[in-house]
Amino acid sequence: MTAHPRPQHRAGFTLIEILVVLAIIAVLAGLLLAAVQRVRGAGVDALCRHDISSMTTSLGSVREELNLKYIPSKLVLREDNNYNPANPEHAKTLALLQTMFGRRLALTPYNGSPGTGFDWNNDNVIETVDLVLEGEQCLVFFLGGIPVVPTAQTAGCLGFAKDPTTPAPRYQQQWAASPSTTVGAYGPYFDFKPDRLVRNTTNTVLPQNANDTFYPYAAYKRGYGFYAYYDPYNMKRPYVYFSSKKGSDYTPDCPSITEGAYQVRPYVDLSGQFINPNGFQIFSAGRDGKFFETSPPPAEVSTYWIWNPTAGSSGLGTKDNMANFSGRILGSPQL
Repeated sequence: MTAHPRPQHRAGFTLIEILVVLAIIAVLAGLLLAAVQRVRGAGVDALCRHDISSMTTSLGSVREELNLKYIPSKLVLREDNNYNPANPEHAKTLALLQTMFGRRLALTPYNGSPGTGFDWNNDNVIETVDLVLEGEQCLVFFLGGIPVVPTAQTAGCLGFAKDPTTPAPRYQQQWAASPSTTVGAYGPYFDFKPDRLVRNTTNTVLPQNANDTFYPYAAYKRGYGFYAYYDPYNMKRPYVYFSSKKGSDYTPDCPSITEGAYQVRPYVDLSGQFINPNGFQIFSAGRDGKFFETSPPPAEVSTYWIWNPTAGSSGLGTKDNMANFSGRILGSPQL
């Protein structure tokens, strides 16, 4: 009988085979991670677009219910009601408040007694200075109304009371909840997410931390307790808001929102005309948290920002910004 040699069985994979398998796994993992990041990025883009669209619609509701021809992107409030009619900003605020709440609005001067003044920021302190709300704060104030008390565990807005004489809290009459259960409320008109509402309640500008790549907005903005609203990109940049009163009369009303030494400004088209000349502009800094990427910034940062709807934004390179006047990111060709 002829003996047949037994087949030799391999003890395992060779080192080269293992390395090849690991390389294939690494490539597949990289492709999968890139795909997940693209899907996640697209989801956040969609949320940002939804925010801007909803705020745009909600501002229309504010205008209709409160009888406003336009919603300003700068507002000067006096909690002590010590408005000077000779001051143009004070006169504008008085006219606006009377339009919103009616001629019965009781502008009782603050005299240190409970029930006087208007505690617009709901902190139980009547400020005796001008409270200047910039564009990003006006956006939340008109959409949300009176902010919750500073000690509240969860950020939020309470609307305005429908009491024609007292639409906001008086001194030592803080609102713990919305007046909707008593006299009724105007608003809130937009569903703000509490974790993205931000405010500085110290009334001072804190020293900047050099380690902050994207500075926390609330720390460096003297806010007097009024909210701004972060976009969803986790870069701590609020939505900015600019409005036109008479048509093509935009002004840079978000001076605390900067990129380096330069203020964020509203957009114009290639002919120099404001986008949405008879309306408003809301926009986000986008995924990278920057309102413009060009460095050093071109000369147009000292005037207004140019947007080319055919080729995408030009000049400042605002490639991933989103705005209410475009259904796509501004750096994408629109046609």
